[in-house]
Amino acid sequence: MQTCQIRRKLWEKVIFRCQKEGRIHGDIKATVRNWIQKPYHSKLLNALSQLIPGLLMWNIWKERNRRVFKDQSMSIEQLWTMLCQNIKESLSIKTWSPEDFPSTSQEKFIWDNWNLHLNQEPTSKDSPSPRNHINKMVSTA
Repeated sequence: MQTCQIRRKLWEKVIFRCQKEGRIHGDIKATVRNWIQKPYHSKLLNALSQLIPGLLMWNIWKERNRRVFKDQSMSIEQLWTMLCQNIKESLSIKTWSPEDFPSTSQEKFIWDNWNLHLNQEPTSKDSPSPRNHINKMVSTA
């Protein structure tokens, strides 16, 4: 089935981007179990790592339904873009502190490779309060 090839290609892209040593198993439980075995030092990358399996499976499921029920399909690039957007939206719900970001050079490389830009807490005492930050986000939306 075409979705098996899509699943494999998307997992390969994720494994490369996350610098994970792993392989894709025929059994999704084994793949996910292998995926979560080696956590990062960074809270942010651990959050990213925890989001990926569920969002990846959700996007594959939606693509399968598009093909079966609507006779439509998306390219790997379109599916990848959608997955990255889902990840960014999920991670941007929280405001991250500078300490949450990658701590090792490998983790910084991984983060730079994902090219996601997230809000960080202000570090100076003169910065706006979280309430003002939320109001500013709402007013610019």
